[in-house]
Amino acid sequence: MSPTKYLYLVFLLLWPYRIAKAGTIQLGYIEYHPVVSKTEQGPKGPLIDYVSEVFKDAQVTPQWVELSVDRGLFQLQQGQLNAFLGLVKTPAREKLISFSTVPMYEAQSAVCTKSGHLQLPLKNPLRIAHFLSTILPESIRQHKLLPVTPDDATRRMLVMLDRERIDAMFYVNPEILTLYLTDMNSDLSLDCYVFTHLSMHVYMAYGKNLFLAVQKRLDASLMKAKSKRSFVDFMVAMLKKLDRRRLRIIPLDSQVMALDP
Repeated sequence: MSPTKYLYLVFLLLWPYRIAKAGTIQLGYIEYHPVVSKTEQGPKGPLIDYVSEVFKDAQVTPQWVELSVDRGLFQLQQGQLNAFLGLVKTPAREKLISFSTVPMYEAQSAVCTKSGHLQLPLKNPLRIAHFLSTILPESIRQHKLLPVTPDDATRRMLVMLDRERIDAMFYVNPEILTLYLTDMNSDLSLDCYVFTHLSMHVYMAYGKNLFLAVQKRLDASLMKAKSKRSFVDFMVAMLKKLDRRRLRIIPLDSQVMALDP
């Protein structure tokens, strides 16, 4: 073996160790304003505030990289990214990448409409906007779907809803929309139909090149943070300070959104 190839192999073997010792990782995220907002100083927002304590406790410094979910998954598989903040675990994804031992938080799914605009049972398909790459329940896939690219997606969907270009928007953790309505200074009022038997666990995803010792430190710190206060409790405490009267949460079984034959 040539000296060049030997040194290259040594570099590949020691690269994860270097990451662990240096305590710095490449951490991907998707902008989810105002929960996660991209700024010149790096991402800001409630989720960043919460996980920053996790990284501090684990003695890991994130180097933030904004990218789409699909791009993030690809880079995790290729070893170009160390971790990604907030992914739903699926059997297909588990074959390709690793996930944190415990979820970062549990997310409830909902369909949100303008107040008083939804008539049940449904006779005709709805025009439903949703985030591109979102995992949708079967009852939602029966409708006319409009995937929206991540860039400022929530704000654009709310504007579409207000102007009645769509009938509804599929959304995860709809209470967060209170932040958007406040930030937009909007008069829009929403009815959000939360699927009581349909929830998703959102995890931190790990790339193939992230040293196992770093994963274990992050897992331990995440469990420690959740034992003190979950991210949902963290968000609830923050949302109590805002006017929530324009957002009505209505528990429903997901099958209610199926078209009536």
